[in-house]
Amino acid sequence: MKFSEFLRKGEEDKQIPVILGNGPTEVKLLRYLAQRVNGTDCSIADTRTSLPLREKKTGPHALETLSVLIHLGFRLRRALYIVDKEHIPDIKVILEKLTEYGFSIEEYKEIERRVGVLRIRKGHRELALYMVIAGEEKNLDEELVSLAQLVYGRDVKVNYIKGRIRELIRRARIEQISRTIKLYKALKMIEQECKRVVD
Repeated sequence: MKFSEFLRKGEEDKQIPVILGNGPTEVKLLRYLAQRVNGTDCSIADTRTSLPLREKKTGPHALETLSVLIHLGFRLRRALYIVDKEHIPDIKVILEKLTEYGFSIEEYKEIERRVGVLRIRKGHRELALYMVIAGEEKNLDEELVSLAQLVYGRDVKVNYIKGRIRELIRRARIEQISRTIKLYKALKMIEQECKRVVD
């Protein structure tokens, strides 16, 4: 799997837009984690560079990006939404926000705690929204700290990790990543879906 800086029209079968509830750490992690999920030609595409300039939306408000992309003519089939737990106390917040933005909820399938896929519809457009609510109490940093403890065998400060995400992901075994990083599980689900579309 690849990470792309841009979402391109006409490549929606192979590109999965990522909607971020916050930002920079998630982008770094996605860039390097996608390389470890290498069973497909699909790519994860950063939507922030593909949209017209507008105020930055965070938390559940970032879901408005889905409506904007559809309005701009992107023929989305899948999308990935990553948000920190501090912004989403409960899945109901996501469901309410999607409804507010004009989506109907067709189905929700939880893969594991705070990782799942929603089948949603807006008009005639139906898509799968893969969701990751990161962190145990607060945010993605907690998952990175847990991974670093497994990889390095000692406590590591989050600021140290943030500057070395690439090294951390390269050194980690898949089993360690799978145990600590919820986003990895979502990427594996997307990988399986992409394989079905290509086959």
